[in-house]
Amino acid sequence: MFLHTFSVGIFIAFFFSTANSIFVNEYGRDQLPYGYLFGGLVGLLVLNTYAWLQTRISFNLLHRGVYLFLAGLMLLIGGLSHLLPQANHPTLAYALFITIPMLTTLTGLEISGLAIRLLNLRQSKQYFARINAGLTFASILGFLSIPIIISRVGDLQYNFLFLAALGALIAYGVLGALLKRFALLPLPAPNQDKPSASSQRIFRNPYVVLIALTIGISIMSIYFLDYAFMDSTQKYARELANNKEEQQAITSSMLSLFYAISRGCVLLVSFLSGAILSRLGIRFGLLITPIVLVGVLVITAVLYLLGEMQAEPWDLIGVFYFSFAFQKMSNRAGRKGLEIPSTRVLYMVLPPQMRSAVQTKVDGNI
Repeated sequence: MFLHTFSVGIFIAFFFSTANSIFVNEYGRDQLPYGYLFGGLVGLLVLNTYAWLQTRISFNLLHRGVYLFLAGLMLLIGGLSHLLPQANHPTLAYALFITIPMLTTLTGLEISGLAIRLLNLRQSKQYFARINAGLTFASILGFLSIPIIISRVGDLQYNFLFLAALGALIAYGVLGALLKRFALLPLPAPNQDKPSASSQRIFRNPYVVLIALTIGISIMSIYFLDYAFMDSTQKYARELANNKEEQQAITSSMLSLFYAISRGCVLLVSFLSGAILSRLGIRFGLLITPIVLVGVLVITAVLYLLGEMQAEPWDLIGVFYFSFAFQKMSNRAGRKGLEIPSTRVLYMVLPPQMRSAVQTKVDGNI
């Protein structure tokens, strides 16, 4: 499973960095809220289709099909960037950006769904974060390679998507070998006296509602932080660049280096998460990230007020950039290293036949 998540990490590194940097340079911050909105709508459509397919096709076919879909989409957009005239590239950038929520959630659902069928409750709590560290490690290598590639051959822009497609195809092959070698945990027959996850109204279950609220609040914080971070990154890159082409290259390098460092923090927290959650419990894993974010926001507000009081005001663009970068980094490390593994354990409490369906409905819709 580590090799599988490692392959997914290659895909995410080249796709995620390319989609963000191209969109920010084409549209700036003004279109970010609309991009998030349309991305959410696309995500709802695709992820509900995924939930619908869960009950109609085999587990193996569904999970392997995810990576064929990802590879095909990357090849399509990368190919269109060469076939369409330059005037159409902003539209292509928009289309690529709105796939971010859908594709990142889809890969998360596939990996966690695979873990649910291969690991029991004890194994999931102990090993899930470490298995997911493969994704983090590959992402670090991918993000660090992007500035090196740019310095050697220039900004490849959409051509990075072909490397993302390669990562998805490797993930497809590794997943196939994994499913052939290891048997899935059998699902118990549904209790006839109790409605199954497909027939009952999941969101009327108080336990599921609490999970959904936890995930929803966390995702809202991600979007607010992402907007602030992307805006400050664009402004900071604009100060450093002499023209639009140079700004594009600087933005790509800044985002790649940031995501590499943040993934390094995620990797560290992931390796420690098993011991942390075993010692401090699931409640700590769910609460530590919002507590840290509130603390950093207070520090940022104090720095802003102190800067305004100086005879020569501080460079607020730099202050806000590094503040939002630290907050986003803390959020990513805390969420991926502690919060997500804690949430996955919450799903394990549900009856086995309900876990995958409930997780898909909650994660996909929230």
